[in-house]
Amino acid sequence: MLTASGTDNYATATATSQRSDLILNYERLSLKIAQYAKDIVDLMIQNKWLEQQTGSVNKFV
Repeated sequence: MLTASGTDNYATATATSQRSDLILNYERLSLKIAQYAKDIVDLMIQNKWLEQQTGSVNKFV
C-alpha cells in the first residue's frame, strides 16, 4: 500500500510539474519504488509468506 501511494504521488507530481528536470527525478524515484516493491515481493515468496494466487480452471480442455 505504501509503495502504491508513493508511486501515485510521483505520477501526480510528474503530470502537474512544468519543470523537465523535476520530471526526470520523479520518474527515477518512481522506478526505485517499483524496484523496492519487487524486492519485497521476492523476499516474501522466498520465505513462503506469500503464495501464488489460484488461477481459474480451464473448462475448454
